[in-house]
Amino acid sequence: MITVFGSVVDRPETARDIDIAVAPQHGSKLDVLAVLDELAALTGSDDVDLLDLGRAGAVAREQALVYAEPLYESVGGEYAREQIRATMERMDTAWMRKADLELMAESGE
Repeated sequence: MITVFGSVVDRPETARDIDIAVAPQHGSKLDVLAVLDELAALTGSDDVDLLDLGRAGAVAREQALVYAEPLYESVGGEYAREQIRATMERMDTAWMRKADLELMAESGE
């Protein structure tokens, strides 16, 4: 699955880069450098930011799926399922992020 997200979707006229999210095929690892090379060749720009959905945190994953435009899905309905999953994961883990922020505030970090 591949999505485009961020400023290129929200404000294309002022976007300075292209944010692309890629989910590796089930059971495989994403070759980030190879994908970046391909994206640079396809877009004609080195201003491409790549997010590996298989390694992304809950908040980044949700941003890259819910506030995005799908470019490719290998199985019909995959994008919609992953959007729901990302939102649920972000909601389910919100308490942990809040606790981390409180601990950092207490320790003065």
